[in-house]
Amino acid sequence: MLKRFAFAGARNSNNKTYQFWQQDYHAVELSCEKMWRQRTDYIHNNPARAGIVEFAEDYLYSSARISFTSVLPVLNLAAAVYVTS
Repeated sequence: MLKRFAFAGARNSNNKTYQFWQQDYHAVELSCEKMWRQRTDYIHNNPARAGIVEFAEDYLYSSARISFTSVLPVLNLAAAVYVTS
């Protein structure tokens, strides 16, 4: 895997050794409800497309459950760890 990152890094002058993230990105204006829905559906369905879960709303760290089922996620405050400085 490191060989692939090294190969990608060598091809990009912005890197010294490895490249893990894709360099080029572009902003997309979400000018209407349809565009917003397309983008959020795409993001929500990534875990299902990757085979992590069967349905997007089953992924623990996704807001798809809210979007697809109108069920709010349960936050377990009893298990939360608080850090004080």
